[in-house]
Amino acid sequence: MKLGSSNTLAVPAVFAPITFLMTFLLASHLTPGYSHISDTVSSIATAGKPFALLARLGFMAYGILVIPLGFAFREIYKINNELWSAKVLVFLFCLYGISALLAGIAIDDLMGETTFWGLVHDLAAIMAFIGISGAIFIIGFKSGPLPHFVRTISQLALIGTLISGVIFYLEPNQSIQGLLQRCFFATTLLWIQIVATLLVFKSNRYLCLQSHQK
Repeated sequence: MKLGSSNTLAVPAVFAPITFLMTFLLASHLTPGYSHISDTVSSIATAGKPFALLARLGFMAYGILVIPLGFAFREIYKINNELWSAKVLVFLFCLYGISALLAGIAIDDLMGETTFWGLVHDLAAIMAFIGISGAIFIIGFKSGPLPHFVRTISQLALIGTLISGVIFYLEPNQSIQGLLQRCFFATTLLWIQIVATLLVFKSNRYLCLQSHQK
């Protein structure tokens, strides 16, 4: 049984975290006065920043690259006859990727300002949070034919994502807002990297084993 399609679908997501990190770190390094402790990731892409376009392109590329991961999971869950989970995962990864793409297109507000595009950016960021949290939740508690450690990793990632995300959105301390946001990004980026790499190099093995068991 040839199941290479799932590997191909997961390949773009393998490059998503590194694409995001390389563009963001380069843009932040070249921006005078930027703080990784107090400044948010989005603030590097606000109007007037010298490397805003580079950062925004990174956000947009990341959003596009993670979308196919939902379809890669769909192929795996379909083999296990978990059609509902397969469809929901496609929706959640599309929501996550499209929201990340939109967050890169819509410029965040400058401090003290409120604009239409700033509101769009904030809404897109919230939708992205919901999308990735939902996807991690499903895989953490209904991992299908995937190995057990994927469930454990997903549950840990979900806890880290929810705690850091909620604290960030409550904004208890503006001076460490950037640090709190990076905790959220760290858990999601690491999770994406692990599961995407697993699907690329191991999904055929697990899918074939599951098929033979049936």
